[in-house]
Amino acid sequence: MLAAYWRGEITLRKLRVLIQYLPEDSPARWQATDGRPFTIRDAMMWRALWSVATVAQQLAGKDKNAFENMPAYPWSKPLNQNTYGSFGDHTPEEVMDYLDSL
Repeated sequence: MLAAYWRGEITLRKLRVLIQYLPEDSPARWQATDGRPFTIRDAMMWRALWSVATVAQQLAGKDKNAFENMPAYPWSKPLNQNTYGSFGDHTPEEVMDYLDSL
């Protein structure tokens, strides 16, 4: 499309309309989603799933800051996540003491 515009085969208005009405999961839009197809519907479902899981954790008395840790996409790592997994209710020092005692 862009090449056709530069060659003078289509007008700027037609180029804008063609780009504006591309499907949401078109490869031309993947730069905004880490190179993967991800539509608005997918984003809404991801947020709904994360919300249900977070409410369940909060009702169980676990993670109180789960909403703050929500990753932007299902394939990205949660924000503020410990790279070694969850320590549960223990501090990193308690975990290290336990590992040293093995």
